[in-house]
Amino acid sequence: MVVFVPVLMGVGVFLSALAFLVDRAAALATPYVRSSPGRLGRLELPREPLVAPVDLLELEPAPRQENHGHPLRGTLTIGALTILAVASLDVLADATQTRPDAVAAGQMTVIDLDVHHKRERPPVQTAEALWGGATMVVPRSTQLVSLTQISEDRVRLVVTPALGTHARRRLRGALEDAVIDNVGARVVSMRTVDRP
Repeated sequence: MVVFVPVLMGVGVFLSALAFLVDRAAALATPYVRSSPGRLGRLELPREPLVAPVDLLELEPAPRQENHGHPLRGTLTIGALTILAVASLDVLADATQTRPDAVAAGQMTVIDLDVHHKRERPPVQTAEALWGGATMVVPRSTQLVSLTQISEDRVRLVVTPALGTHARRRLRGALEDAVIDNVGARVVSMRTVDRP
């Protein structure tokens, strides 16, 4: 969901810019035409009854006005807007793309996790279930080295190799937003340490 909203907004901006460019190109490609009321000239009510001959209703055409804008200015504007649209789309694509994290072979990540289970299950057992669901969001090479209870509701997970920035974000979300009945979890800390 975090990635979807910026992409949706970026697509909206891109489509708006594209519609503007098409509108500008159409305006430059077609000669200026005055609106219908301007083309009708002066209209007056006939002095004769409304059943007067048709010749009285003839209109003299309004003089045609030419567009005096410089064609190069419009082309430069469209070119600049196109370059701006492509550059902004590239920036948006970079911002929403998840790149693989660098693997730190000599380090590991220590995660302190508060777990709550309404049925009074042991915190270690609850944390094991949470980790089982969260393994889908971390790299395949990630292994759980240890899982120990450090206080009444707090457990410590140690994983190797150390997780990068993107993997840590995904893991935090998976642990805290897990959909397991009667279970709640909150990541207290997540830090990278050297392997002993």
